[in-house]
Amino acid sequence: MVKKGLILGGILVAVSGILVSNTFAESANTDFNIKVNPSLSLSVSSSNVGFSLTPTQTGSYDSASFNVYSSTNNPTGYKLIMSTNKVDLESNTINPTTGTKPTIPTLAETQEGITAAAFEASTSSDVLNHWGVSVAGANYNVMKSTQEIKKTTVNNVTVDTTAISLASKLDLLTVPGVYSTTINFQLVANMYTTGGSIGDDGRYPANSLLRAFEIAYTQAGKPMYIEDSNTDIGWRPMVGADFDTVGGKEVRFAMQDISMTFEENGQTKNVCEWASESSALVMDLRDGTSYNIIKAKDDRCWLADNLALNLIDTGVQNRTTPENTNATKASLDALFGVNVRSYSSDPTGNLATAGVLSWTSGYGSLSGPLVNVTNTEVVPQGGDPLASEALAGGWKTGVFYNFCAASAGSFCYGNGGSNSAPTPSSATEDICPAGWRLPNNYDLASNGEIYLAVRAYPTEDGVSGYNRFRRAFRIPLAGKWSINKIYFQGQYAMIWSSTNRDTSTAWYLMLYPDSITQKTSGTRGNAHSVRCIAK
Repeated sequence: MVKKGLILGGILVAVSGILVSNTFAESANTDFNIKVNPSLSLSVSSSNVGFSLTPTQTGSYDSASFNVYSSTNNPTGYKLIMSTNKVDLESNTINPTTGTKPTIPTLAETQEGITAAAFEASTSSDVLNHWGVSVAGANYNVMKSTQEIKKTTVNNVTVDTTAISLASKLDLLTVPGVYSTTINFQLVANMYTTGGSIGDDGRYPANSLLRAFEIAYTQAGKPMYIEDSNTDIGWRPMVGADFDTVGGKEVRFAMQDISMTFEENGQTKNVCEWASESSALVMDLRDGTSYNIIKAKDDRCWLADNLALNLIDTGVQNRTTPENTNATKASLDALFGVNVRSYSSDPTGNLATAGVLSWTSGYGSLSGPLVNVTNTEVVPQGGDPLASEALAGGWKTGVFYNFCAASAGSFCYGNGGSNSAPTPSSATEDICPAGWRLPNNYDLASNGEIYLAVRAYPTEDGVSGYNRFRRAFRIPLAGKWSINKIYFQGQYAMIWSSTNRDTSTAWYLMLYPDSITQKTSGTRGNAHSVRCIAK
């Protein structure tokens, strides 16, 4: 085939297939997105309720009611939690005959579930001069420091109303005064099953917490844990079928599996990263207690709650093993071979039992509390700028441990060797879960990672960077336990390191309402808080 062309200076140029048009077209797109934010709404019908009561010889009864209103767009619903820092109503005046402020205690446990009619008619000493609380029209019960009073499994279109009634019956044994307490309500979204339903591919949506569980279950072969009230710790290992029927139940990673990694879409994450990003809790296999965790600025995991392992409880002792604890069998046998005797509750009524540790032959003796078994909110005082936030957020006191207990028996009076070392040395064993440890002196020092984390928080909205750090780490000013009572609660926090200083003291971190410092004079017989760091 011969193409026709033009001869231009001896060059043949083919002219073929050229289309010249006077029509031009361009296209452009705009993506339209609506970001739907989480919505939680909580309010009360009255911020101050009560009644005036004139006691009689046989007892006078009255009650007051109010409503709690709650709503959320969270697809798996919410939990409504009621709490108070004083379960006994305290008078605003001092009884001149005793020199103390009288109280009206909450109902005795023997009177759980008493009807309003029975409450009004009763002459029992467990009811007279007591007060109780009724939720959603139910019978009257004991007021607890913290209790879940409602749980839903779906988002609510209309506002939920929960009725609260408070009642008391008083005779002439109750002296005049205004008796009061503050009741706090907290609305918590059920975060643990968020992410929607299983998709067409038979899997939970990417980046949902349940997808993480699903991946971990199939890739790492590690059991996750689901609520089960029929077990000793309230949790049991999940099986494959649980992912189809989890419903409104909560699920947990175990603290002991904190370093477990799994991969999705080419990205490897560990439990710490999944839990931190999802604001999920992790659970201690030794007692079922759940904890918040935080991935600090140094990319390491810290507990964002004080440790609350009750070493006096025999069930906890039996479940605390080298497989789930950062200690050897020999150390745990020695630690739990102690002779523990109980103190009675302190006058505030906020504490449970505490113990004195007494080592057997070859160990000498150690005078001081092993633990203060309490997990209540810290009573705000001492000018703490985060006091109300700590109460609303449920920052717990946890358990106080002396250094002997915190270090799993590594440093106890009279056990020789490292105990009398002239230079500081750190315990390699402690009561943290397996995969965790006590922070050493460097971690708590002014040049350590935790201080770098503090400095990473700038002052914003009038809140200092230091208190923003405390908010992120959820550090209450829990005080310390010494000489059979708590000192400095609401004023200071004292957190053990793993580092022994000399034959009688150990290093600890001290937090004030507005500053943080490292201390060197912590008497090992005093009991302080414990925070664990992932290995």
